[in-house]
Amino acid sequence: GGTTDPRRAFIMSTRPPLAEFIRSLADARIHVVGLAGTECAAFLNVLGTHGITRSVVVHDLAVDLEAAWKTFATTHVALKREARRSLFERLVADFPEIRLGSDYLDGIEDSDLVFVAQSWDLYEANAPIAELLERDPARACTLMDLYLRHLPCRVVGVTGTNGKTTVASMIAGILDAAGAEVAIGGNHRYHPQLLPELDALPAEAIAVLEISHKHLNRLENGPEIALVTNIAGDHLDQFDSFSEYAAIKARLVEKQHASDTAILLVDDPELRQLAMRAPSRVIPVTADATDPNRGAWITADQIHARDPGGEVHAFDRSLLRVPGTHNALNAALAISAALQLNVSPDAIREGLTGFRGVKHRLEYLRNIGGVRIYDDTAATSPAATHAAVRALQEEGAPSVLIIGGDAKGNDYSALGQLLGRAELPWVALPGDAAAALTAAGGGSPLSEATTLEEAMTHGLEHLNGEGALLVSPAGAGFHTQHAGLRSLVRMWGRTPRA
Repeated sequence: GGTTDPRRAFIMSTRPPLAEFIRSLADARIHVVGLAGTECAAFLNVLGTHGITRSVVVHDLAVDLEAAWKTFATTHVALKREARRSLFERLVADFPEIRLGSDYLDGIEDSDLVFVAQSWDLYEANAPIAELLERDPARACTLMDLYLRHLPCRVVGVTGTNGKTTVASMIAGILDAAGAEVAIGGNHRYHPQLLPELDALPAEAIAVLEISHKHLNRLENGPEIALVTNIAGDHLDQFDSFSEYAAIKARLVEKQHASDTAILLVDDPELRQLAMRAPSRVIPVTADATDPNRGAWITADQIHARDPGGEVHAFDRSLLRVPGTHNALNAALAISAALQLNVSPDAIREGLTGFRGVKHRLEYLRNIGGVRIYDDTAATSPAATHAAVRALQEEGAPSVLIIGGDAKGNDYSALGQLLGRAELPWVALPGDAAAALTAAGGGSPLSEATTLEEAMTHGLEHLNGEGALLVSPAGAGFHTQHAGLRSLVRMWGRTPRA
């Protein structure tokens, strides 16, 4: 793509304040679908701040307000408990028209605007909303719409089946080390949503958005810098085919303009194809140091990346505190974004050194009796677990994998072949992911456990004081079924096990 684009200049120069849009809703009939989630709560918070409460109806699947509060407390993990309760009570007071239980979607047809969270269409009860928005798509409003329409600063958007939280967090850490004002939002559950503070951001700030496939369904404008980590099988129970899922992911780049930049891990075949049709300038990231088109690449000891002037900078992989080739590639993506934002190589090195990983993503917890415990419970797809297993294999120590959860129609063949070749022992928790793994050539589990404590006990006994125990479900629903990994590890760390 070119270096200038009048469409982008127009978008940037006329991006209106969020407050202007909110004030335009003063006489609109606004329906917000979901009281408990972070996205709808952020939108309600902004409406309340601007005094727009009279014509707002809130819908939630909860049977009563107590049930809604329990979900609210679970989803708003970026806020302290006192702040969660205060926000919930303020929203309930500001918006008394709340329809729950059997009254859930009453009146939705009368709306002028329907604000929906990213996961709204996963629920059968929301079929009337789908029908409504199919007839009148302009009635829909989403969080990502508002961010990309009203953010007053440069925007970096990160998506991908795996690694998007890690890459977004790496970029934020590097920018922070460089002294930039960083705003983080979107799918990143450990940061409060940006929406209530959007208009207060200065023009020189940089917003880093983690973007899920659900955010991309209705996306009409891409960010100035788009990163895609990979497109692998996940959430396939929500689609008719893998191609449909891949097409949704590609929208982040396809909605960019010629003056924008796409940073793509082109070792992924879907992203190699996307690179060839992207409307924006593409920076290819690869593990192949011989690729003549490479913009960033890795070797055994270093990460290399070109800056906007074409100069190549090298960064030692020893700077990284997170293991594995996949994390070196994640770092190459983040470094490329930072160089496009004119961050100095020294600040990039400082940011990488300070990055300790992301909670629940191949996160080292502690050593128990000589065994290192890794929390990779955010790995709800076989591709994510595959990357974690490979990372630990590179260290050469023996390991045991704990999996469990719902397969979601995903393809387990690559993970099964990896485990089968390595004869890597694994412990199965309930869910059809274990059966899918066995059917894909992963062998039979070392044991089948009904609780996480039981599974970890079996794994620790098998390892007998050395190696690593990796809790990486490869399926959905782990957190709801098997909460308590961290408290269990803390307890065992304090009390020597027999």
